[in-house]
Amino acid sequence: RSYRPDHPLGTRHAPHCSLLILPPPGSTPAEQFCRAIKKDKDHYSEFTDEKQFDNFRRVTESVARTHGTMNVLTPNFQVNVADQAQVDLFRVQQDFMYAVFVDKLKTDKAKSLVRTYETTQNAQQVWRSLLDHQQTSTTGELHREQIMRHLNTHKLDTSSWRGTLASYITHWLNQFREWEALTPVANH
Repeated sequence: RSYRPDHPLGTRHAPHCSLLILPPPGSTPAEQFCRAIKKDKDHYSEFTDEKQFDNFRRVTESVARTHGTMNVLTPNFQVNVADQAQVDLFRVQQDFMYAVFVDKLKTDKAKSLVRTYETTQNAQQVWRSLLDHQQTSTTGELHREQIMRHLNTHKLDTSSWRGTLASYITHWLNQFREWEALTPVANH
């Protein structure tokens, strides 16, 4: 096992691993994005019920992290317009996520938002508007009130709660976390 500077890994007997594949020389970040992890719209779940937004958001953000598109779902992210490679990369990320939203956003409001940004295909703005809608709409407010009513009035009753005390506490904390995520920070 001798050192070989002309070998990309430096040794004759380097293990073969797909994670060690280097991008072609001279490829742009946008080209690397297109060749990287297999991005498939079917990896994302459908959004069909506004009451399930918390779960949809969590799954969508998780998949977007693995696909390398989380910048699109970060409402305050701004691309450095002085760096053309970053602009191109963000554009292909936007294109992919917009295609996901066209396919997966099924509620009336979500479909309306997709149509609103059809000419620009601004997936970041679709996501930002969807988050805003969930926090400020009447539907979102009613859902938050329902969660808060549950948090304030539900009592542990061993005849109706089938799980353990620990699972009840976990359930209660998850309900609180969901309420907090759906509530504008100014209202905390």
